[in-house]
Amino acid sequence: MKSQQEIFDERVELIPFSTCHWWTGSLNNRGYGTFMFLGSPVSAHRFAYVSGGPSSRPIPEGMDVCHSCDNRACVNPDHLWIGTRQENMQDMVAKGRANPARGERSGVSKLSLVDVLAIRQLRGRMYQKHIAEVYGISRSQVVRIFNGKTWRHIHG
Repeated sequence: MKSQQEIFDERVELIPFSTCHWWTGSLNNRGYGTFMFLGSPVSAHRFAYVSGGPSSRPIPEGMDVCHSCDNRACVNPDHLWIGTRQENMQDMVAKGRANPARGERSGVSKLSLVDVLAIRQLRGRMYQKHIAEVYGISRSQVVRIFNGKTWRHIHG
């Protein structure tokens, strides 16, 4: 059986000219990476904070793991810092992220408006698994697009 670290490492991609370590696995509805280990969901950026870097860094109870890069899909331990919920929210407001970009303007989006409209047209015509493979997204993301849980601002 694969270790938690092995499962994590398989879902991280280093992209040239980016200092972020991109999470390629599942994203939750807020854009943060997640993965399952022994039947329980694990937050990718929190796991990266604890397991990354030169030494183990525990997360104090009730604290947030915040991103200095503002990329929710980033799991680079050097981009993560511990803060209170209030500090995290103040950081968000200070950086103008209180009203985040949606759709293809989002820094974590793998899809364009044209892709989303095409995916919606494929509903019932192609297996969700195959749509996911074609567009490089998860099957669950295809379902969320079909059901209007993501890309809600696009009608078509």
